[in-house]
Amino acid sequence: MSSQRPIVSLIALMTSGLAILGGGCNPGADTMPRLQATLTGGRHGYLCLAFSPDGKLLAGGNQDGSVTVWDPTTCTEVTTLRGHGSAVLTVAFSPNSQILASGSGDETVRLWDMATKQELATLGAHGAKVTSIAFTLDGKRLASATGSPRGTVRLWDVNTRQHQVVFQQKDSKLAKERVPNIYQVAFSPDGKVLAVAVKSGVILCDLETQTEKTIIPGMAATCVAFTPDGRALTIKDGAAIKLWDLAQAREQTRFDSESSSPVVSLAISPTGKLLAAGISAGPRKESLIKLWDLTTGKQVITFPCHRDGVWQVAFSADGKTLATAGEDRAVKLWSVAPLTRLEPGR
Repeated sequence: MSSQRPIVSLIALMTSGLAILGGGCNPGADTMPRLQATLTGGRHGYLCLAFSPDGKLLAGGNQDGSVTVWDPTTCTEVTTLRGHGSAVLTVAFSPNSQILASGSGDETVRLWDMATKQELATLGAHGAKVTSIAFTLDGKRLASATGSPRGTVRLWDVNTRQHQVVFQQKDSKLAKERVPNIYQVAFSPDGKVLAVAVKSGVILCDLETQTEKTIIPGMAATCVAFTPDGRALTIKDGAAIKLWDLAQAREQTRFDSESSSPVVSLAISPTGKLLAAGISAGPRKESLIKLWDLTTGKQVITFPCHRDGVWQVAFSADGKTLATAGEDRAVKLWSVAPLTRLEPGR
């Protein structure tokens, strides 16, 4: 482990390479996203990241099996957590910011104490790479999803380390897939529903009855995120992103990425105003971030973020910063505070 190592902070106004895609919010020069800092530490590319709910920490999972933890305010490295035997694919903080969970290709989830920077426990028995993790609202339970060949979601008791299977794709009512794979899980804001994104759709699991509450078929769903009010779900479906009205069970808005490159990550700002998408362009190309006004469905801005691929995007708890994790061995912090104040048609 390492501690308090300074990271070079790059502060620059992005005056080139930005495309304003108007029709909704119309940002001017004073509202452009600003690159606040470029954070490094791992030997390879960063695949995932997460802000702590209290805003004091930012964690990034690396292909080398480590997790780097930074202070996003001072842009200094707090510690590097080592223990996984393969790439870290997913990270998540508990609601009280005291525990960091990391899931890996080594088929385990590790729990880390953020006060001592020591490992609390290793959650095994997955039998496949862990592709997504999420804490419940009270922080007492943790959902972990695995990729092929099992396609299973487990719900762990954080204190006892015991688990139960709450979803198994082979038993789902959704059409069977030749290669079962769960791409992402997300809890509703009230913690009662777990959304499971699979290649052929989205399943909403009722945690109280442990049954499939709703099935949204016919989508190649690889990314999913609830709106802050819990009334809708953003779903990445092929090249499009859909805002799905849960009460009406229908598509409410469609956001077109306008790119042949894949959308690999979605994030909604805490206020529910902005939708961010990471578009990974591939080797030797500039990957992009697209922002939309979630209320109007209009594109706000597109800007380049990483060369060789972007893997995840995440908003800070106050919504003023957007973090991006890239194949270029960096995590970047972008100031988007001015965009959150824009009114449609400004």
